[in-house]
Amino acid sequence: MAEVKFHYVYLDGDKIGNNLRRLLLDKNDEDHDAANSLSDSIRQAMLLIREYLVQQEVEILMCGGDDVLFRLNSAEHKKSLVVEVQKTFLSTTGMTMSAGEGFSIEESLESLDRAKSMKQNTSELPLVQRKYAQGEMEVALYLFVTSLRPDAYINSICHCFENFDLREVILVGIEAEKSKLYDQSSNLKRLKENIDKQLRALQEQSYIKFNQEGIEQAVVEVQVNEQDELSEDQEEELRKEYEKLRRKYAPVNRISIRALDPVLYSNLDEAISSFEKDGDHRLNLYDVTGVRKEYLIEVYTLLRLMEKREIYTFEVYKRLDFNYTDLVFSPGFTHGVAYDYTSLSNLSFTKKSKIILKSDHGRILNASDNNSHFQEERKRFFSLAQQTANEFAKWSTACALIFIVITTTAGWYLVPPSWNFIEPLLSLSPLFALIPVYATQIFLGRGNISLNPLMFYQTLYKWKLKRVKKKFGLYRSK
Repeated sequence: MAEVKFHYVYLDGDKIGNNLRRLLLDKNDEDHDAANSLSDSIRQAMLLIREYLVQQEVEILMCGGDDVLFRLNSAEHKKSLVVEVQKTFLSTTGMTMSAGEGFSIEESLESLDRAKSMKQNTSELPLVQRKYAQGEMEVALYLFVTSLRPDAYINSICHCFENFDLREVILVGIEAEKSKLYDQSSNLKRLKENIDKQLRALQEQSYIKFNQEGIEQAVVEVQVNEQDELSEDQEEELRKEYEKLRRKYAPVNRISIRALDPVLYSNLDEAISSFEKDGDHRLNLYDVTGVRKEYLIEVYTLLRLMEKREIYTFEVYKRLDFNYTDLVFSPGFTHGVAYDYTSLSNLSFTKKSKIILKSDHGRILNASDNNSHFQEERKRFFSLAQQTANEFAKWSTACALIFIVITTTAGWYLVPPSWNFIEPLLSLSPLFALIPVYATQIFLGRGNISLNPLMFYQTLYKWKLKRVKKKFGLYRSK
């Protein structure tokens, strides 16, 4: 008989103690009527909540003060139950409740702590984050990926789980060439499997070493006192820290992780727009840690054009050892010391970005004023790109002409008189010298060839200009 897995839900009123204290210290209310009224409304709310949960045949473990703890055999109706309890408490008391859930009481308390921490200073958050903090939105993380090593992505997932109560992770891969989309799709599936494998291994106090191609190299046991430098007491303390972190991130294994079909670079704007189809119902976070540098500018720009501020990158401050000490599962790998999860839209130089087309309230700004600086920078870049391409094509053409002259004339001076039988072939040497010129047009010009040798310059110019644009993410393959 399979073991029943209970779901525990813990709800707690927000800032109840602070509000009661404020009302009790109100010098204009000597009889403390307001404090008594709030206390009575809380008591009434808890009676209504208990009655509702009994009707739903929920096993109540605790219901008193402003705390509710119950457990379910299934998570099927968990969300509707939590929402109804929160609505009842809000309508009766005028105050909100935070909720946490897990497969144990300890997990539900940790989840509750995360939910409460998100409700602090919500007035300073953007509207979309305020909705999340008030329990109106679920959270999804879009991870842009390149490497098939799972470690960096696991760090982002765990950090977002801890701070945003993460519900879903979506892996996004970008590919420039249509012919490689199938391979990219296979890579994304392999990366998902690698993330799942690593998370399971870490829960079993093991660590899997992967190479950049995502191939498993070895499985090693996590050693608390690897170099025998710690005393028994220190080792025991560190072991407890490892165990605490392992339990803390145990629920991460239950987060839904899926891979999207690979995004063709030429369709990047359409793909990013499609991410927002559920935007009214959830908070989407965008992690660009794994974006290839030639795509980063465009990904960031497209997200900002859609007024997305939740754009993050995982910055590591320590030297990477490429083992389990580079993961948030290690006690020494702490937020603010070994790493930071940086919001790109809140950096000092991006806050003033001219990319944004709308204000925080959705009011359309003057496009010409807003984009003038960006357009100037764009023109300056293209001018430099054209100058670079022109210099490359000019000097390459000059070298080609020198090569043609040398190969055409050298034969007449270097061939011995006794070899005059090949003299007719020497007259064809200019044609032989043009073979590399035409070959260059075929390979770099994508099969386009002209009998005019001067087109050699144009072919080189266009090829170099495209390469420069592509390097900086401003060229789209067709």
